Amino acid sequence: MTPFRSAPVCWRALHRAAGAGLLALALAACGPQPAAPPPELSVAQMHRLMRHATPHRTIDAGWARDMRVAFAGLDLRATRQNVCAAIAVVAQESGFVADPEVPGLADITLGKLQQISQNPAAWAAINVRLRQQAANGRSFHDNLRAIRTERDLEHWYQAFTAAHLTGPLLRLAGKDVDTLISTLGSMQVSVAFARDFAREHDIPEPDIRARLYSRAGGLFYGIAHLLKYEFHYADWRHLFADYNAGHHASRNAGFQRMVSALSGQRLAPDGDLLSYAEGAAAPSATYRAVLAALARHGVAADPQAVLRDLRQEKRAALFDTATYRQIAALHRQRTGYAITEAMPQIRLQSDKIQRRLTTEWFAGRVDTRYQQCLRAPV
Repeated sequence: MTPFRSAPVCWRALHRAAGAGLLALALAACGPQPAAPPPELSVAQMHRLMRHATPHRTIDAGWARDMRVAFAGLDLRATRQNVCAAIAVVAQESGFVADPEVPGLADITLGKLQQISQNPAAWAAINVRLRQQAANGRSFHDNLRAIRTERDLEHWYQAFTAAHLTGPLLRLAGKDVDTLISTLGSMQVSVAFARDFAREHDIPEPDIRARLYSRAGGLFYGIAHLLKYEFHYADWRHLFADYNAGHHASRNAGFQRMVSALSGQRLAPDGDLLSYAEGAAAPSATYRAVLAALARHGVAADPQAVLRDLRQEKRAALFDTATYRQIAALHRQRTGYAITEAMPQIRLQSDKIQRRLTTEWFAGRVDTRYQQCLRAPV
């Protein structure tokens, strides 16, 4: 709601202006005034919100300082809403630990190494290496059993693959460190996202993985992934779903629901408008349903133009494509509204996840923390 100047102040101004012949100007000044932008939080206020979010843990003030620096470096305003969104994700992903422990990490790693057991010679070489002595006098297998965090695992893996034979074998099998550990740090940021973001914004990062393990780096790239893109969600649960499922996944899931209703074809609203089975974007069930929906309602469509439009699915530009506008208009004609956002229905798949979890579960958990942060005293 747009705030108004208080009535007594305006009436006094009008009374003075009438005597000075400036009534028209005073009336304009007493009209609706634009709302002031929300204030930015101080480091001390951010720290209080962090402590409120994790009362069972002592939070160093450096977390707040690094978060404030991250907002400034990303040219984002440290408003209560933005700060609480970031705090909620950190609290959910790590509880404000720069390099959190991962239960069962040794077993996860052994399982991935055993995936190359289809080649008996390769697996035999890996087994020999596991029994060899590391620099600390213990076997690589014993050292692996002792690791607790992703950074522990990375240090172990670097030493393990230093052998003349083991390293090339694992690289040949696709078991590089990015495969073993693809998300890092306090906000569990994708290494691929951080690399792309640094390249696109000309940020020199000689070792992106080491940067993500740091408190400052994890916050910087986590907040970049969370907030540094164009979104228009009325309900920020969809923002948190995007953090988990990818930028614009909630917008895309809404689009898929409209397409499904218009085409009569059942679609999984997973936020992926094209197929990525082979790595590159390709026609999908959603693409075919779009063509069916348009044809069903008498709208001529060029299949190649539709495919070209759907390639914008990872960008805000999808809103401006002819395909999106046509689907939204048809759905609005049929129901009176367009579905601009919906919860992506995705089951989370990761070696770190031991339970049956979904993107909706993640978004709900983060949103609960977010709402608590918004209500907390500063």
